[in-house]
Amino acid sequence: MWLFDKRKLHNIEYILLIIVGVICLFGLVAILAALADASTGGEEADLLETLSRLNFVTVRKHAMWIGVGFLALVCVAMLDYRIYSKIWYVVMAVCVGLIVFTGFFGVEQGGTRGWIKISESFYFQPTEVGKLGLILLLAKTISQKESLEKFKDLIPTLMVMIVFSIALLTQMDIGTSLVYIFIFAMMVFTGGIRWKHILILSGVLLVCCVLLWFVMGEKQQSRIINFLSGEDVVQLKYAKYAIGSGGFFGKGILGVDSISQAGDIFAIHTDFIFASIGESMGFLGGLTLIGLYVIMEIRMWYLIQHKACDRCGKMIIMGVMAMFMFHIFENIGMVMGIMPITGIPLPFISYGGSNMLTNMIAIGLVESVCINRPIEPFTAD
Repeated sequence: MWLFDKRKLHNIEYILLIIVGVICLFGLVAILAALADASTGGEEADLLETLSRLNFVTVRKHAMWIGVGFLALVCVAMLDYRIYSKIWYVVMAVCVGLIVFTGFFGVEQGGTRGWIKISESFYFQPTEVGKLGLILLLAKTISQKESLEKFKDLIPTLMVMIVFSIALLTQMDIGTSLVYIFIFAMMVFTGGIRWKHILILSGVLLVCCVLLWFVMGEKQQSRIINFLSGEDVVQLKYAKYAIGSGGFFGKGILGVDSISQAGDIFAIHTDFIFASIGESMGFLGGLTLIGLYVIMEIRMWYLIQHKACDRCGKMIIMGVMAMFMFHIFENIGMVMGIMPITGIPLPFISYGGSNMLTNMIAIGLVESVCINRPIEPFTAD
């Protein structure tokens, strides 16, 4: 079960690790550009004055979380993924307990009470880790059946989803709720759920959405109303201006008259970091990042088809793939105005310890599936 068999080192999925590493480096440059002090041009500044405009403190913290996340990735990858599927109830109990605790005693940030204060500089968000717990639960549930023909096979997972939903509603974390729903939908769909059950679940979801509207806060309701009416809030207008002003090649990290560096875009280094990328690196930079994400998703789909040796492993990779897919589409979409504004970070790019740690652990689960497949015999050329 453990990765002490050196022969398993040949099973490491290096391509995915390289892609993630490149995206992380991209994120460091993006945060450096997003938090740089604005310049209005004028006389040419010397090197020291130029460097003084850069916020290396936050970049160092982000680099630290990348390092911590990578260590977590290695630790998770060393253990056979089948062990995680066997102790899913322990993982889920911890995740649900933390989320419920946060709903009542958590710290509020950005209109969401979803944070546990660890220290003055670090706040932990349990809902991030809860995504991994949901993936393990679904992988275990789905892998026990060749197909989900009976609705009762989904009851344990649905009960957990209800608990998650109630807890997230107490926190007013609508964005994370959508991530959970998307992960659930993608995994049960690929797991072989029957179409009539899809219609039943869709109807239940529609009813829940209607009920959800009446328990939302005014801030969340206004975001949805503005999105449906096509009306841009000030935050979104500045984000669009920033992306448009970047042109094809961008203004550079220390561009003159930078909109994203002027302080008019809230959460520029977290939720709205793609606006800074579009301005500083231009259309080419934004397209490069999207291309890296597409390659990452395609690679995980390839791993599902050719590297995962059982149904449980396939479902784990599918859950991770779905989690990243929704985060990427929702974050970039909301910055461009085609999706409603939510507090969804951009994977491996947005600043934030909880999200970075969760993303790295998720990649660790994928690596565990690849590493712990049957050892292929070595053949000399």
